[in-house]
Amino acid sequence: MGNLFKRMNRKEDPKVYENKDAKMTRSMTTKDFLALGVGTIVSTAIFTLPGVVAANNAGPAVTISFLLAAIVAGLVALGYAEMASAMPFAGSAYSWINVIFGEFWGWVAGWALLAEYFIAVAFVAAGLSATFVA
Repeated sequence: MGNLFKRMNRKEDPKVYENKDAKMTRSMTTKDFLALGVGTIVSTAIFTLPGVVAANNAGPAVTISFLLAAIVAGLVALGYAEMASAMPFAGSAYSWINVIFGEFWGWVAGWALLAEYFIAVAFVAAGLSATFVA
């Protein structure tokens, strides 16, 4: 049992990621990241049915929830910026969790990220198709 726990929590050496990233060029600008963020916010906030349902049934609380979500998203962005400055290599949460907590937890985080992206794409596609049908 102890051997399994050690294998699950074996941490990756950050040098592995730094060596892999040495060949990559930094080509995205601040404008690119802002466009990506705004596009994500607009597509999920406008083209999804839960937003319409909430606006019709929840009243002014929707505005408050969007403001709270914006504050939390800003804090998450600051957390990502802190992590990116501490460990400046590509890979997002997967690589960072792999280095900090261990390979198993990085694997779990990687699959959780994939599930999150699939769900987000499904929401946007459903909302966009409902908009086209209407």
